Amino acid sequence: MLGSAGRSEFFAREAADYLRALAILLGPTPPEGDSVVRLARALRGAAMLAGPASYTRAASQLEHITRLIRDSSLGWAEALPALREAHAELERLAARASVWDEDGDRAAFALANRLRSLVDSAPPPAAPRPTEQSTQSIRTFVAREAAAVAGAAGEAARAVAGASAPPAERLVRITHSMQSLRGLAGLAELAPLPDLLDATDTAVRELQRYPALPPGAAELCATAADAFGRVAREVAERGHPDPELGEAHRFADQLLRTLAGK
Repeated sequence: MLGSAGRSEFFAREAADYLRALAILLGPTPPEGDSVVRLARALRGAAMLAGPASYTRAASQLEHITRLIRDSSLGWAEALPALREAHAELERLAARASVWDEDGDRAAFALANRLRSLVDSAPPPAAPRPTEQSTQSIRTFVAREAAAVAGAAGEAARAVAGASAPPAERLVRITHSMQSLRGLAGLAELAPLPDLLDATDTAVRELQRYPALPPGAAELCATAADAFGRVAREVAERGHPDPELGEAHRFADQLLRTLAGK
């Protein structure tokens, strides 16, 4: 398993990347699309994978706020001061990941509570009731697209197994195969699919950074294929995946082992 120092280094690097990108978007006018939601979700996913639990809680509240903004339950101007404060504090705390202590937990929990008060002040978004036909169409779409990601990851696993350098084309295909799922309304209701998408993005990005493939790279792609394949089957059969999907946990574990070179 990955040691605590390796986990902290990985988390600090991932969090810094997402927070740098998020800083660019925190201007006076709201950015278009789901870019802020995606970055907040990715930050929460990185914290869940390798960061402190208290940081994960704060990042989860940040993600919740970005969703409320997207759904027009919370105004951008109203939320922007809290977003900027949260960004600064999350950036400061991420830089302390390697020396995390009780002070870090207290600060992260305090931030989570402040953000939660803003979440609680917003009215819940009105959600249209889906028809049976639309629900079935979404189920079919998710199952098909998840199966396509599984296929791309499986092809990458076979290519990686016989390569010394990262096969860029095969890895990029994984990223491209996930794009249609990214913009899906209601994606958060299909846990652990959102976290699996973010972790797979991280895996592809990290593998592309290596001049030579690390040990376990082929197994990493293969476990991604298993996880997406299981999601596809469960969505097709019962409409949603198991939130505690064993294959997703194995993929997260393999990701950390691979990045540690073990």
